[in-house]
Amino acid sequence: MIRPLNHVSTRYATGFFNSLLKVSNLTREHLRKVITAFIATGAGDHAAPFFRQGTGTINMLVLAMLSQIAEDKQNVIFAMEEAETAIPPYAQKRIVHELRKLSAQSIFTSHSPYVLEEFSLDETVILSRSDNGQLSQSKIELPESIKHKRYRQDFRTRFCEGLLSRRVLIAEGATEATSFPVVARRLAELNPAAYASLEALGVCVIDAGSETQIADLGALYKSLGKRTFALCDKQTDAAKVAIEAQVERLFMHDEKGIEDLILKNTTQAALERFADQLDWPQHLLAKYPDPKAQAAAALGAYFSWSKGNWGIAEFLAQCSEAEIPQWLRDACVTLKALCDPPLQPAEPEPEDDFADLLG
Repeated sequence: MIRPLNHVSTRYATGFFNSLLKVSNLTREHLRKVITAFIATGAGDHAAPFFRQGTGTINMLVLAMLSQIAEDKQNVIFAMEEAETAIPPYAQKRIVHELRKLSAQSIFTSHSPYVLEEFSLDETVILSRSDNGQLSQSKIELPESIKHKRYRQDFRTRFCEGLLSRRVLIAEGATEATSFPVVARRLAELNPAAYASLEALGVCVIDAGSETQIADLGALYKSLGKRTFALCDKQTDAAKVAIEAQVERLFMHDEKGIEDLILKNTTQAALERFADQLDWPQHLLAKYPDPKAQAAAALGAYFSWSKGNWGIAEFLAQCSEAEIPQWLRDACVTLKALCDPPLQPAEPEPEDDFADLLG
């Protein structure tokens, strides 16, 4: 005969959160669980079994209990995988900060920018696995043109996604960085047999900020074992050579700006339709009272005004396949072929000589 445990209730507080922890009686129905913990994570007296809590609450409870144990120990080493799972960003940062204070050494694997930015460059290692399963590691070494201050400031918006991806497309500026993913997705929706979205191809887009940074960023991600591509306007021969030396494929059109590429290679119907849809800013309406009647000129001014603010991306998102410039369509097809090559037909099996003999 097993005697039921007395009901235990304790108030539990750590650097992570405050909660009420209760332990149930040991009953015949719950022998499988042995002890069930009830947790109240909000205001009020209601407490729910731990297995009914959300993933984030359970993870934080485990981390909090480990931290309590670590406070009374010396030379504690924390090793954790994906500590950010189901935990909001502010809590991720707090957990990492607290655990690093409590431990002699901490090792995290993570896909969260909020976790990764808590570690300095020399504390960060990029792990990758090849197609044949071989695991390798790389240290992050910034090129001279990328200052550490800029790396820290732009980590979430410019660098982190590239560190976590296998393929990186470095775009010359914000307009290219916002427009190309949109046009790839639009084409994939219109004709999935010929095109694929960048997300489906596992390609992240990095805004280089200027044409002078493309080659250096290509070198950075190439050194980390990433497949690198670049997208830009017409470059000088010297700049083109420098970029091509660092990337697997350079997508460079012949216009001086992506605005010219769009305006010269789409249809009048697409321009007029978009002009009719826009809520035009007053300063452009003063210059073009009837934007639809002067669609090309008016939209040229609008694209320049909205540069980097999704103006061209919104235009491309409403185009048909035929209205999207051929250069962009070709670039999407080529990128898909590079990242997702078609399967080669299987070799025909040799004929069975014995079967031939049988007739």
